[in-house]
Amino acid sequence: MEIKITIKPRNRDCYANAIYDTESNTVTILKESKLRENEIPSIPVNAHIIREQLKKGGIVDQRGVFLGGYIMSSKRQTKTPLSVAATVITGRAANGLVEWKVNDDGQLVLLKDYLKDRNLIDDSDADEN
Repeated sequence: MEIKITIKPRNRDCYANAIYDTESNTVTILKESKLRENEIPSIPVNAHIIREQLKKGGIVDQRGVFLGGYIMSSKRQTKTPLSVAATVITGRAANGLVEWKVNDDGQLVLLKDYLKDRNLIDDSDADEN
């Protein structure tokens, strides 16, 4: 199942539109999404490395804007790439199930709530991410 998700933090210089594919367990960050310019010191080391690779690889421009779609997957079968993708975008440690939002009949809701309402995750999944 493909779910369109978004991050639009208030008073931040980052934003992202993406597609979360529950079957392939990937998050595709869409073109024109933008990384936060300055990272917060709590950012995990692996997300810092991913951000640098995106810049050096020409995936994002000097301003941190994605030049095309970019697929993120998880190497751990039981985990989703949602938190990694959110952390890379926002430049700080992030819970992907809380950070990503879904347009649910014109109202933005937490991805966690959207998935729980459709019985796609249970409460223990929501706490782990």
